[in-house]
Amino acid sequence: MHEAGIAAGVLELAERVAADRGPGICVRTVRVRVGEFTGVAVEALEFAFESLRTHTRCEDAVLEVERVPLLGLCPNCGWTGPPAEPYCLICPHCGQPAQILSGRELEVDYVDIEGSEEHHGASAG
Repeated sequence: MHEAGIAAGVLELAERVAADRGPGICVRTVRVRVGEFTGVAVEALEFAFESLRTHTRCEDAVLEVERVPLLGLCPNCGWTGPPAEPYCLICPHCGQPAQILSGRELEVDYVDIEGSEEHHGASAG
């Protein structure tokens, strides 16, 4: 399950953010953006995060997941939108190959730490 590896990377990044702010600082929230085209099972990612956060600065942290839909763009006719069929990257209007506009994201959007009024954005992957 590659979601466990992703969760471990997210936790490592969040731990670094908290450690950089000083001893005793804990993570409250980690927000990640997960694109539909990544193949990441969000439920498995959430489970792995919950399982791996024990005894870390993220022990009480909440994982927020923003799901990013797969959207395409046809360079031939200008069509933009979701695929007509799941994961189909062919323009439904002219039949030409479409480019991916969104849906490949896999990134940490922000880490909210205890006692902080600011968000610390970071990217993973």
